[in-house]
Amino acid sequence: MAVVIDQTKCEACGGCVNTCPGDLFCWVDGLTGTTVQPREASECWDCLACVKQCPGGAITTRLPFSIAGTGATLMPRKENEGWIWTLRYPDGTVETYTT
Repeated sequence: MAVVIDQTKCEACGGCVNTCPGDLFCWVDGLTGTTVQPREASECWDCLACVKQCPGGAITTRLPFSIAGTGATLMPRKENEGWIWTLRYPDGTVETYTT
């Protein structure tokens, strides 16, 4: 899997930087200010700690082709005592799961 950051939603709060157990995020100074970027996607452990921590919902997880097709994403959202997982397939189909 690979994490993708939507820079238009990123609040640059540093939650992903501080939460990632693999220290895979870094601060980057750009034309629009300081943002966060993944260092090396291939080193990601797929723990989804960064996705769960992001208050703006800026981080999504792209699933491998063999699991859900090219472009499928998985996004968790905290709700009460559990999590709502939204799986979006490339054809636009959406499935949700509660844990």
